Amino acid sequence: MTDSIEQIYSRMPRIQQLWVDLSRAHHAICEGESIMERLAIPPWESTDPMITAAWGELTAPENLDDLEKWGESNMNGQTREYTNKAIEVCRQRHKSELEQAD
Repeated sequence: MTDSIEQIYSRMPRIQQLWVDLSRAHHAICEGESIMERLAIPPWESTDPMITAAWGELTAPENLDDLEKWGESNMNGQTREYTNKAIEVCRQRHKSELEQAD
């Protein structure tokens, strides 16, 4: 018997789940929209509510350690670009959160 997507998803580390959520949002084309046009816009520049929500979840300050650990992995060029940007945004959000706490 093959595991369902939900079963596989539930066993993934949380940070991997967040990347999957972002990928799903990024690939969810709307009627009349071109997948190529959609994918040409990186998630941090997107105005699509599904993508911005998934990007916001991924770059939440509490994910900083996991993102930095994820960033130590070998990856292709675009994945590295997205990971570096996610870490950068997450660090900014983390710093902002710490400053507000002071």
